[in-house]
Amino acid sequence: MKTLYITLLSILITGQTFSQDYIASNGNRLTSSSRSSTSLSSFTIEVIDDESFSYTQFLNKSKESKSVYKVDGKQISKKELVKIFRKASRKSNEQQEFNMYLATNYSSIYSQLTPMELNALYSKFSEKTIARYLSTLPSIL
Repeated sequence: MKTLYITLLSILITGQTFSQDYIASNGNRLTSSSRSSTSLSSFTIEVIDDESFSYTQFLNKSKESKSVYKVDGKQISKKELVKIFRKASRKSNEQQEFNMYLATNYSSIYSQLTPMELNALYSKFSEKTIARYLSTLPSIL
């Protein structure tokens, strides 16, 4: 009887150990494939913290990403946000135009961003635009 009790106990402990190892090893795959829904400030932090920000590389990474951001109860993918900010920066020659474009066309996004975040986003997304390039050229006249 004693042997039967010890055998059952060892089977139970071994089974629990294997199930915990299985959950731990497959837990990472489950979280990486699921969509993470976050606030808009996490997106801006990601853009601002990228020292060597390149729009094309960031867009390619965002296409692969399954991140979703909450904006006024709606969910916007990372790829859509990148395109919105790039479009706004292309259509504006300065910070105020960028802010006005977002305020008129994407008021829900604009209302969730601070002036400092808007400034940082404009500087990052307008880095390699034609308007920024032309503004840095010396005037001929």
